[in-house]
Amino acid sequence: MGQVAVDAVRSLRYEGAGTLEFLLDASGEFYFMEMNTRLQVEHPVTEAVTGLDLVELQLRVASGEPLGLVQEDIKFSGHAIEVRLCSKTPDHDFMPQLRQDGAVADAEGIRSRTRAAIRIRDPSVL
Repeated sequence: MGQVAVDAVRSLRYEGAGTLEFLLDASGEFYFMEMNTRLQVEHPVTEAVTGLDLVELQLRVASGEPLGLVQEDIKFSGHAIEVRLCSKTPDHDFMPQLRQDGAVADAEGIRSRTRAAIRIRDPSVL
């Protein structure tokens, strides 16, 4: 899958940050889904397993500097996953609820970032 992604962007002569997404079925076959020509919000997952600062690299390239590495220089180490937890209140039509009670605790060796936000949506607008 990784080599297919590399081959695809090379064949397009694409330069810049981007993500190719694939779907994987139970038999191990994978299918191209989409290409996003930007960094995605999940980019820290890639940073965690490569040790690269993708935002810094993107800014350097955008300012005219060479990337400074080739695909073969990128080494993967470990595993990473991103999880988004949305706290809602079932007793109040699943309205958003801010959690301040320590429901999510940091663990050794785990990088976490907690953000709190309330987005009010007009129910008359889909």
